[in-house]
Amino acid sequence: MSTVLCDASVVVKWFFDEPGAETPAARHLLSAADNGLVELKVIDLTYYEAGNTFGKLGAAGTVVAGLLERVQEICGDAIALDRQRRGVTAKIAESAGLSFYDAAYIAVADQHGLTLLTADKAMIKAGGVLPSIYVEALGAQ
Repeated sequence: MSTVLCDASVVVKWFFDEPGAETPAARHLLSAADNGLVELKVIDLTYYEAGNTFGKLGAAGTVVAGLLERVQEICGDAIALDRQRRGVTAKIAESAGLSFYDAAYIAVADQHGLTLLTADKAMIKAGGVLPSIYVEALGAQ
C-alpha cells in the first residue's frame, strides 16, 4: 500500500462539492483508502487551512470541528514540519515562488518520500500531482 500526502485543496473536496474533475478524484481516494489501496496523510497545517476554508464555505463552528475530527479519523496523526524542514521549506518557497505554507507540503512530502496530492497549479509545478492523475494510475495497478 502506498502512502500519499494530501494538501488542504484535496481535503476540502472530500466534504464540499467543487466544480471540476478533482472533487470526484479526491473522493475516490477515500474509497481507495477504505479498501486498503492507499494511506492518506496530512500535515498539521492542513487542519488550519481546511478549517478556515470550511468556515468560508459556510460551515458552522461545530460542523468545522466535526469535519476536522473526520480528517483525523481518515488520516491519523498529522505530520509536523520539524525543525530540519523549516529551512528547507523557506528555500523551496523562495525558489519555487510558493507561500511558506505551500512549500511546507513539498518539503514534508520530500522528507518522507510521499507523493503530494494537490489541486493547486503552483504546487503541481513544484512536484505535486493532481488527484485525478493519481487515481487514474491507482486504477491501473
